[in-house]
Amino acid sequence: MATQREAFSVFVALQFVVSAVLLVLLPLNVVAPIIPLFLVFSFGLYKYRS
Repeated sequence: MATQREAFSVFVALQFVVSAVLLVLLPLNVVAPIIPLFLVFSFGLYKYRS
């Protein structure tokens, strides 16, 4: 069974992959509302890990 930390790491990696695919496949005006949320999540993850 995966620990909580491992499950969280997989979730974060999955979010980065999905975000990258969305940025590549969809037009920027469709993905634009997601970008600030992605940046806020990335900053929160950075502060959590440090």
